[in-house]
Amino acid sequence: MIEYKKIKKSDNELEFQLKGADHGLCAVIVEELLKDKQVEAAFYSKKHPLIGEPEFYIKTKSKGPEEVLSLALSKIEKSLKGLSV
Repeated sequence: MIEYKKIKKSDNELEFQLKGADHGLCAVIVEELLKDKQVEAAFYSKKHPLIGEPEFYIKTKSKGPEEVLSLALSKIEKSLKGLSV
């Protein structure tokens, strides 16, 4: 299970941690965030590659960063529902 933990938030910036997320998921989230024209910056980092938790940073132009994150996660979920094996 992945846990969301907000670290810092302002009107157009958000820092948060996704406990339990791996590099693959983090890369997909950042990629989707960067598709949004309201996003000025989006990235994640891990203090230690094996034991650290990924920490994200989002900076937006006018939309709220949590709104942008929620939209990106919805788009990812929708694209995954279209997969079939």
